[in-house]
Amino acid sequence: MTATEEMLRQSLHARADRTALEPTPMLDVVRRARELRRRSRRTTLIAAAAAVAAVGVPAGLALGSAGPDSSPSPADTTVTMDSLSDLPMGAPPAVDYVLDRTYVSADGTKTELVVDPGSVHDAAPYSGGVLVATRSQAGDSVGIADQVLFGPGVQVENKSCGGEELAVSGDGAHAAYTFFDNGCDRWTSVVLRWGPTGEGTGDPLDIVTTNGQRVEPVGVTADRVLYNVVDSTGGEPRLRVYTTDEWGPPLEVKGIARASTWDPTAGRVAGCSVDGQCVVVDEGDGSVQLTLDPGETPLSFSPDGRFLATATASDEQSPTVTVRDSRTGDVVTTLAGDDAAFQGDESSVAWEGSAHLLIARVDGDGEALVRLGIDGSAELATPATEPTLGGYLLPGA
Repeated sequence: MTATEEMLRQSLHARADRTALEPTPMLDVVRRARELRRRSRRTTLIAAAAAVAAVGVPAGLALGSAGPDSSPSPADTTVTMDSLSDLPMGAPPAVDYVLDRTYVSADGTKTELVVDPGSVHDAAPYSGGVLVATRSQAGDSVGIADQVLFGPGVQVENKSCGGEELAVSGDGAHAAYTFFDNGCDRWTSVVLRWGPTGEGTGDPLDIVTTNGQRVEPVGVTADRVLYNVVDSTGGEPRLRVYTTDEWGPPLEVKGIARASTWDPTAGRVAGCSVDGQCVVVDEGDGSVQLTLDPGETPLSFSPDGRFLATATASDEQSPTVTVRDSRTGDVVTTLAGDDAAFQGDESSVAWEGSAHLLIARVDGDGEALVRLGIDGSAELATPATEPTLGGYLLPGA
């Protein structure tokens, strides 16, 4: 086993063991589990390159919504939330979400996921069902998951040796995922597949990548997909970002090493370089459109591309969520709080239209989805309930 492989093995074990729970308060257990999931997401794709570059690359595309097309006027406000009980109760979420082992559609339909508690890494509507990526039991390879397609409470398909990350289009009509072409050998080719989320609404499209590449879909439309790649074919792993469609060759996105979120309507990608600096670039020529503050990572563009949600980590408290004007960088609104834990990755946020952002939070009052408005408003989208091991997850991020 090479030094890189040993590092990957240790990293996987350190971040994926969510069952060895000491007799500590449930909130501490939940927070530790969320931190493991957050770290796993951000190291899944870049672990190989990190061994060479000795740096970490911070890590989205959140599922769009049927929210209002018009947005209230943005306001530069900071919402400080020290407890979920500080917030009033609002309307239910207008997007799909997962709570531990239950997938809840925007219309309120619930699909029970027959998986282990806390094992769901990502989920997305697909082919009339729910595609779920769970933590794999298939060896020590980072980035491998078991993928299960569920119907109304019934497991209808099981594919081991798939990718951990799923992506959903802004209109919720298409989803993308990856799976290994030949068993669980990470040196075989990977199939990148994207298709409609509804049953019988079209055929999926496949792209087969070169052996030795690890692929992570980030964003998808009806005919295009944006994805990250760790390319090990030339010896030293290299991080790259591509867009492709059914007909032409992949086009590399310059200026970033890993993408987090995509604004396909304006051709912009937000992501980070190998030195950790996060920016918004033009997908065509790689020119920098916006530079984020040090330590600030992009999470999700709003469906109309007007706003960009970001997270800023802190050693003293949970990450702060900021909504910026995606072109000027001006701060629109911020959600902060000393005691309210935000997971800090792209699976923890989702836009409802372009006026509201859902954010998964957990504190001593329980866990809930918080709705943050660009006008500075804040309310609960779900009641605060006893924390679960899996917690809230917003699909396709």
